[in-house]
Amino acid sequence: MWYTKAQASNAPPGAGAGPSAVIHLDSFIVNLADQDQITYLRASIDLGVEKAPDARSGRGVPLASIRDVIISVLATRHSQELLTPDGKLKLKQDLIAALNEHVPSIGVRDIYFTDFLVQR
Repeated sequence: MWYTKAQASNAPPGAGAGPSAVIHLDSFIVNLADQDQITYLRASIDLGVEKAPDARSGRGVPLASIRDVIISVLATRHSQELLTPDGKLKLKQDLIAALNEHVPSIGVRDIYFTDFLVQR
């Protein structure tokens, strides 16, 4: 599901240079890369994007590609780094870079964690 900026925010139109739309993704549950113990990450992620999907053209959001890229990045992380604010910020930056490299058609500008749980 996606929302335009006006639908996703109470800000007046034209306020700020944020994303033009928000794409809501289903939750992710991923095994983390910790070697000494089994750890999991459960995260819900919304994407702030430059280009809203165009329902009229029939070109929707490439959800399979987006989810594949996100899972690939999440699975490389260690629990210890994800427990810090700097680790979460670095993860956001890496997700934006990976998504813009592999799925450039949506133009990801921001990542919003709406749920984030590391389980050991």
